[in-house]
Amino acid sequence: MRKYTLLLAALLLSPQIFSFVSHADASRARGVIRAVDLNAGTVTLHTRQDAPLSVQTNRRTEIVRNDQPATLRDLQPGDDARVVYDSSTFLTASIVARGPVPPTVEPVRIQGTIAGVDLRDRTLAIFTLAGRTLTLNITPNTSIMLDDEPARLDDLKRGFTAGALFNPITLDALRIDAQSFPEVRGVIRSVSVEHHTLTIAPSTDEPEITLLVGPGTSISLNDRPARLEDLEPGFRVVAAYVEISHEALRVSAHSLGEVVGHIRDVDLDSATVAITPLDSSGAVVLHVTHSTVITIGGEPATLNRLQTGMAVRAVFNLASFDASLIDARPLAL
Repeated sequence: MRKYTLLLAALLLSPQIFSFVSHADASRARGVIRAVDLNAGTVTLHTRQDAPLSVQTNRRTEIVRNDQPATLRDLQPGDDARVVYDSSTFLTASIVARGPVPPTVEPVRIQGTIAGVDLRDRTLAIFTLAGRTLTLNITPNTSIMLDDEPARLDDLKRGFTAGALFNPITLDALRIDAQSFPEVRGVIRSVSVEHHTLTIAPSTDEPEITLLVGPGTSISLNDRPARLEDLEPGFRVVAAYVEISHEALRVSAHSLGEVVGHIRDVDLDSATVAITPLDSSGAVVLHVTHSTVITIGGEPATLNRLQTGMAVRAVFNLASFDASLIDARPLAL
């Protein structure tokens, strides 16, 4: 007898039993959907008793439309619906709806730049190549890729380039393919303050690229804030930009170069020092000015004390090749 008592108690404590009892005791209603509030998560029906009824949904609410699993967004005003809900909280356990089947439409593709990401409403705004902003709904069925890797909505940022495949009637996105900001590394070829442009020769074999520099472009020179007019041809540069518009987002330039090698020649008349780098690349000829700091073995020195063959490290301006520092080592005796 004790065994049967324990079995009965276990069955009564089972969540499935409670769920069944709760479902059986729940209120039921049937009517026509008048409104669906996606933000509030509510559905308002005009019931057969000629009275409005608003029920609340949550993540556990089962929704079916035209015999297919659905979401709250799929429900339409005018649908016939049956709801099972708690009469005290109006929280609904299930909604079964039936309505007209929307016509089959071909999805549409667009390309552009992400103009905004709304995590609360789960929408993505894209500024298209046609010059207009389109806001798409991101549903649980939306496939999102970033730099060819699976991603989430919160991984996407304003300014990323993006392509989208979407339903033109519901504006539900089927697929989002986004690319983060590309970067170019190389040397500044030209600067136009008048036209607000910066032309860069990439360190790869790719063609030169001209970027638009606007008020929102972050510019630094030698890790300090700078302006476009502070940049000069020859400076090393790393720039992030929007691929479609070529608008520069960030420009980080360095005016100083460094060469380590051996002194090949010292010309007192022209005040130049030629240095052969350790990597055996072509000699670098630097100009010695009144502001050039020269040391030999850590001690201050003058240009005429530098000798061919000395090991040397030099720092210089990439645009003018003016040396700011020449640090040499004495020749071994």
